[in-house]
Parts: sequence; structure tokens; C-alpha cells
Amino acid sequence: MCRKILPVIWVLVFVMILLPIGDRLCLAETDNPTYSASYEYIVTSGDVLEIAVWGHQDLSGTVTVNEHGNISLAGLPEEIHVLGMTVSEVQASLTEMLAYYLRNPIISVTLRETRVIRITVIGSVRSPGVYSFRSKPTLIGALASAGGYISEADLTRVRITRMGTMASTSNTRSESIIVDIDKVLTGEKEIPSEYGFVLNDGDIVYVPERARTVSVLGEVQRPGVYTVDTKGEGTSVFDIIAAAGGPGINADTGCVRVTRSKDQTACTTEIDLDTYDGTFRLVPGDVIYVPRAIRVQVLGQVKSPGSYQLKAKSTLIHAIAQAGGTLDSADTACISLHRAGGEEGGVFVFDLDLALSGKLPREKLILEDQDTIIIPELVREVSVLGAVNRPGVYRIHKDARILQVLAQAGGISEDGDGASAVLTRRLQSGETERLRIDLEELQSAAGEKENLLVHSGDIIYIPRAVTVMVLGKVKGPGTYALGSTGRLMDALSRAGGILPDGDQRNVTLTRNGNGRQEVREFDIRAIMAGASELNIGLLDGDIIFVPDLVREVSVMGEVARPGVYGIRDDTTLLECLAQAGGITEMGDATAVRITRHDEDGTPTTYTINTDHINAETDTALRPVAPGDIIYVPRAIAVQVLGEVAKPGLYRMKAGSRLSDAVALAGGLKDDADGERVVITSRSPSADMAHASTGHDTLAGKDTSAYVNDAVRTVDITQVLMGSNLSDNICLLHQDTVFVPKLSREVVVVGEVLRPGLYRLPRGAKLTDALAVAGGPTKRAALEAVCIFREGRVTDGQQVILGHDNLFFTGKAEDNPPVQGQDIVYVPSTTKLEWERIFSFLSGLKLIKDLFLR
Repeated sequence: MCRKILPVIWVLVFVMILLPIGDRLCLAETDNPTYSASYEYIVTSGDVLEIAVWGHQDLSGTVTVNEHGNISLAGLPEEIHVLGMTVSEVQASLTEMLAYYLRNPIISVTLRETRVIRITVIGSVRSPGVYSFRSKPTLIGALASAGGYISEADLTRVRITRMGTMASTSNTRSESIIVDIDKVLTGEKEIPSEYGFVLNDGDIVYVPERARTVSVLGEVQRPGVYTVDTKGEGTSVFDIIAAAGGPGINADTGCVRVTRSKDQTACTTEIDLDTYDGTFRLVPGDVIYVPRAIRVQVLGQVKSPGSYQLKAKSTLIHAIAQAGGTLDSADTACISLHRAGGEEGGVFVFDLDLALSGKLPREKLILEDQDTIIIPELVREVSVLGAVNRPGVYRIHKDARILQVLAQAGGISEDGDGASAVLTRRLQSGETERLRIDLEELQSAAGEKENLLVHSGDIIYIPRAVTVMVLGKVKGPGTYALGSTGRLMDALSRAGGILPDGDQRNVTLTRNGNGRQEVREFDIRAIMAGASELNIGLLDGDIIFVPDLVREVSVMGEVARPGVYGIRDDTTLLECLAQAGGITEMGDATAVRITRHDEDGTPTTYTINTDHINAETDTALRPVAPGDIIYVPRAIAVQVLGEVAKPGLYRMKAGSRLSDAVALAGGLKDDADGERVVITSRSPSADMAHASTGHDTLAGKDTSAYVNDAVRTVDITQVLMGSNLSDNICLLHQDTVFVPKLSREVVVVGEVLRPGLYRLPRGAKLTDALAVAGGPTKRAALEAVCIFREGRVTDGQQVILGHDNLFFTGKAEDNPPVQGQDIVYVPSTTKLEWERIFSFLSGLKLIKDLFLR
């Protein structure tokens, strides 16, 4: 028994020793040089595993993981799923499974060979070929293994093709996707999630070459695909069409379309080769389409009907222009377009005037191939009736105007009233419109705007003129033909108007009708003033008579030829005065009076200043009435006395002023005292000095209105200098102007060589008075000289004169002026002895009174 157990024990010991060594040998064989020592390999399809079951060679062997991730062991009824497990997990799973059949099974699992991942990289890469990987590479890794992409590569359309197996082993299927590597590299886009981030065994990566071709289609000699220059100056549309053999015979070179795709959006550019400047360059992938020109028929009222070849997208206007335009007889409002085809076919009607004015959208006017345009003939008729040479109905063209239609009717007859023609037109609304037309004005350049277009159905009627007689006081009495709408004022105007001696207030109109005679009177002046209802319409055979005008006025007073004079309706006051020879020198033109009697006999008097006439409001420019009495009064008489050059009595116009009277008297003398001019007036009040108009200065018999004489003193020197114009008062009749004599005597007393009374010139100063008196004595106190104005000893002015200098060097105020009646006193001391001065001056006052008396 011991011998039997001993070998078993040795075997167990040997196994215990070999187990660690076997583990180390298995790890050494399965370690992939590309993995680290700590890497736990994941079993996948295609891996080769070596399985050893101690004591059971029938269960040991080498197995391959199938495409479903399963392995099968001999003796086991079912497959074992190992896909996605590590080697140790596979070993543990097998140990657990075999424990059901074996007691304490010892299993060793070794990775004999891993599956090789083969990826095919072709296209625009530096080293195309098949590359093997131990693990599933990424798309970027596969491209890097192929040396990367070349410059001509189109990274936006990298295609990944994956081969797969269908359910039946006899068929295979493949699927592919296009990846934009350019955006993947920039992070804008990710690889589609259904493909994951790694490639599988057998995947094909194709990097296409960037396209360098464009397609040329349409009406060219050789449509096809052509290469463009992407490195040099580029290829123009001219170049690519020339490469395609040039445009065809029917090509529309004015509408070449270039379609370009960008960001999955197509953009079309239209190029007219006739005006193309060559700046537009093509890029790979462009599609150039040369359209076929269209052919249309233009028929009807055009200059050259026929078939025309036009550019694509030409409009109806282009087709009519090609046909030479429309004729005058064309009805441009009803142009029809006939188009064959399905739903878009049919007949369309257009108004050419609206199309030319831009009121119709261009899209509606675009023609298509084989369209037919028909311009119908316009049929329009107009009736011309009344006083024309050939009344009737006339056919017209669309642009016919009134004068053209009138010419067709032979013009207006001799008895026609062209100024009162009527155009009758029926509107679209059904209403009737009547327009009055002056055909005589239309024939002049001024009436061109009224030469209207006529429409079909219009009626032009020219009435016959009326004949009237105009007799009496007119410039051209006789018979006159007037328009049918002629009125009373029209007849008088044709007769040249009423003469000055015609009576405008009593013009008569005699009318015969229905066996009886009617006579009416009219006031032409009222009609001219705005009473238009009196300006009645005339009838044929009316008689207008203007009677003579008998009117007189009396002109009296200070005129050259007083008397009675005949007047017209528009004769004014000034014209009446001119007939009377004008106003005499003694007449007062500022107070002309007009006395007029009303219808009840009440007299009204108007006073007019004919020297100052307001053209808008003055009565002098208004017509006088028959029976008026015009009176021109005599001018005022003023006495000018005293110190003037020519004292005397002067006649002046009413309203004359003090300066006028002094000027008539020759002006002031040198000795005149202009500051004290005395004016004595006989007037009702002081205010009458400023209101002379309207007062009859010659009515001397009526003195009850006068009061006592009014006396006023004014300074005329200031008036003449222009400073105090209010003193230049208006003078009245019998006023007296007195200019006193200026007193210039001055008394010089005191410490002077020759005290006495001296006459000094105007403007004399204090030093002049002292010089005339011989100058001051040695005892004179010049710093206390006194001036007593006008002999008033109580109002003394002390003057500091000399300042002990030999000559006067003081200021102007130290040498004041002296006036008549002043007393100059030069004391002997600086302190004045007023009692002595006053007693002395009292004596001098007596002396001065004696001298000046």
C-alpha cells in the first residue's frame, strides 16, 4: 500500500513544482512585444488559444476563436463563448465548466497567436498599400501609417468601406461612408458613431484626389468634362467653352449659366459672353451650361412680321423691337401671346404701354421657345358734327388728336364757332363727359397742351356762331359774328369798346323773338365791377346800342380858366383842374374842395391835398361825378417883420412852416436874435397851428371863430440847425412873425484900464470883454472876476482867470462867453466886499438903463 501511494505523492510534488514554471512559460509565450507586462489581453475573433488539461490529452489542444467569439473543445457538447474575456477569465471559465465533468481539473490557457488587423489605404496618400495592425487602428492612425495624405488629396470626401458577411455564407455585402477628415482634424465634426473610433479588419480607406474638372453642357460643340487650371492664373469661361469646341449655332451666349456648389448649396451665376471681361474664374466642380436661343413668331401690326431668334429670357418688348416696332394702326393695349405646352400654355393678353412703363413685372413678359406674338389692328371711330366742311364718322389711329380728326373733316366752316367746340366722351363707368374745347386756341402754340387724344366713340361738335349788331358810341360800330357762347361784354369788346363820351350806365339790348321785341338796359360799369349775372349771353340778331354821355362839372377859385367843363365816366379831379388851366400861383393846392350833392340834395364837401396824392386811397385819383363843384382857395398871408433880410407880407400855401416864412423873407440878419422869435396868431386854439387843411383862409368875413391873439416865442436857430424841429410850427392866415434885434452891449467895470459899456461880437469871451476895456490893472484880482448875467447882481458868477500868469493859460471853463446885458466886474482883492460891490453896481444899473433905454 505504501508502494502504491508513494508514486502518487511524487507525482503531486512534481506537479506542484512545475505549476509555477508552467505559468511563467505561458506568460512568456502570450506576451505580445507591443504590450506591457501588466497588459490584460482581450480575446477577440481570430485569436488562437492553446488549452492544456492535465491528465486529459483528449481535451487539450489548440483552438481558434470563431467570428462569433466562441471556441469548441473535443468531448464537450456545446461551444464556449470567450469573446471579450481576458486569458485568465477564459481559463477560469473553462475550469468552472470542466469541473462538472472532472474532479479538480487543472487547466492551462495560453494565447498562442493574436489576430492580425489588415487595413487597406489607397488613393491620395504617400504610401498606398495594405497595413497590418495588432489592434484595431483609428482612421487617423491608418492614414499616418500610409505616410499621410498628399497635397492633391480631397480630405472632405474620405470614403471608408467595410466588408461584411450576410446570413448565407455564399453572399457578402459591403457598406461605406464618406467622412470629412478636414473637419474631423479641426474638431468641427466627429466620425459617425456607428463606425466607432477604430477600423476593423478588412476595412478599405480611400482618399480621393481633389477634383480638377468642370462640366460643360448645353449648346457647345463638344459637351463633356474638362480640366481646369487650379495652380496658375485659373481658367475663364471663355477658355472652357473654347475647349468644348465653342458655342453652337443656336447657342444663347448672352445667358451662360455657371452653377457652383458650396457648403451643400448651389449658386448660379449668369454671364453674358458679349460683355464678359474675363475676371470670373472657374473652380473644380463648376457646371457650365450654354442655353439654347429661343425662336418666336411676331405677327400682326409690326413693321417686319416674321420669325426671330432671341436670347433666352428675352421679353415681349425685345421681340417687338426685333420686328421693327408697332405700326400706328396697332392696338398695343391688346397684344396676345400664344404659348403651346401643358399647364403653362395658353393665350395671354398684354398692354404694351404698361409694359414699357414698368408697371408689369418682367417675369410675366419673359418669352419661351416657339411663342407667338400677335399685335392686332386698332379699329377706332370718331364722329365730327356741326359747322365743319365734311361732317361724318372717321377712322383714327391710337395716337390721333383733336386737330388731326378736325383736318380729316375738312376743318371748321365759315360760320363755325371753333372757340365753343364740345367733345363728348363715354367713360368706362358708363357716365358721359363733356369737355369744352377752344379750337382757335388749339391752332396756336399756346394751346398745344389742350390738343387731347381722341378715343374710339368720341363725338366732336362745332356749333354755329351768332351775329349781333353793335351801334352807338363804340369805336367800331357794325355787325359781328360771335361764338355760340358770346356775351354782352364780348360784343362790346369786338366793337373796340365804348368811347369816352359813351354812356356806360345806359347801354340797351334789343332782342326780337316770337313776334315781339324786348329792350333791356345794362350798367356796363356794374358788370366790370363784378356783377357777372348782368353779362348775359347773346342770341342771333341781337342789337346793342351805346348812347351819348352828357356830364359837366364846375371849376372855381384860383384856377387859370374857371368855368363849366364836360367829363367822362373816368375823369378825375386832376384832369378837371388841368382842363381849367391849372391852379394859379395864389391858389392853395393843399386845400382843394369838392362839393357833391346826393340824390336827396344834401351837399357833401371833400377837402383834398393835391400836392401829396396816395395812388391807392386818395380821392384826387377817383372819378368826379356830374354836377360836382370844384373850388381852389387862395393861399394864406403871413407877415414877417424884424431882423430879416426882406420884411413884408408873404402869401404861402396852407401848411407852410416858420422856416418857410423866414426863407421867403431872405433869412435872418446878423443882428437877429433867432432864439427869441415871436409868432402872433389869430386862431381858435393853439392846436390850430398844426391843422390848416380844410380851413378856408379867405373867409375873412367870419371872425366869430377867432379868439384873442396867441403869442408864442420859439428858438429858430435850433430849428435851422435841425435839433428842435417841434418849434418849426405851421403858420396860419394873418400870422405875424417878429424877429427881434440881438443885444450885444456888455458893461466892464472894476480894475480895468477903461471901464465902460462895450459892444462885443457874437461868441465873445470874458477875455475879449477885458481886452476891449483896456485890460486889467495891476491891482486887478483876476482870480475873483465876477460876471452878472443880464444885469442880475444877485446871480453873480465868479471866475478864476489868469492864475497869476502873464498870459491866459487857463481851461475853457475859466474863459466863459459873455452875452448882451452882462456886467463884468474885476475886483482889486481876492475877498469880495459885497456891500461896496452892490452899491457900485446900483449906480451902474442906473447908467446902463440910461444907455440901453
